[in-house]
Amino acid sequence: MLIYRGKLDFDSGHVAKNEGITVVFPLQFGIGDPAYTIWQWTKASDGASKVNCFNNGFVNSL
Repeated sequence: MLIYRGKLDFDSGHVAKNEGITVVFPLQFGIGDPAYTIWQWTKASDGASKVNCFNNGFVNSL
């Protein structure tokens, strides 16, 4: 398992200013392996604040 913990700055409808982000690779970091990201929007596009977000996918290139 690989875990990366960092900070996220993003501004495009949703806004994240210096928010924590965690990226988890539960197997390894290879093509087809799963990846999960967890972060929090400072302000979502609907105006809600401190909205938690989770996304999952797969590594498709290295």
